[in-house]
Amino acid sequence: FFLTEDSVEISNLVYGSKQPVPDRVEFGEIRYCAHSDEDCLVHRITNTDSENKVMACVDVEILRTPPVIAADPMVDEHHVLTKTMSNCRVYKLALQPNEEISVSYPFFYLSLVLKGGTIQTTVGTGNDGFSWETTHQVGDVDWNSPSIGKSIRNTGTTVFETYIVEWC
Repeated sequence: FFLTEDSVEISNLVYGSKQPVPDRVEFGEIRYCAHSDEDCLVHRITNTDSENKVMACVDVEILRTPPVIAADPMVDEHHVLTKTMSNCRVYKLALQPNEEISVSYPFFYLSLVLKGGTIQTTVGTGNDGFSWETTHQVGDVDWNSPSIGKSIRNTGTTVFETYIVEWC
């Protein structure tokens, strides 16, 4: 996952290669490649952009299939399926200020914040429920357990966007 100011020019040198490969990445771009079972992936990504734009790269390596997975992609009007690869699905969730939705994630997942904000999470209803607020920054990454029927509300003043990355 690349988080940049707009797009940025990079150089990617993979360990064992003779020369770096020039490339360009866009904000929020998702790339997926299978890693070797025998060797770890080692590479150096260098920002070569002449405008000195800020760039962050979040590289995730999953060592085994999580114990709970979903057989089919999630269908939800607020979650847009943006990428499907072998054993991986990526959804984009956007919430407008004061927008609230009920969500269920019947799988383990990684969340990666694209546009930060404050989110109120509520589990349960009435006297049996409880809520908390979390402020998220661009680039925040969290590993999450499955959840059913929680509600989330954007209590901030700007659009909140995050990727939900499911391994299946």
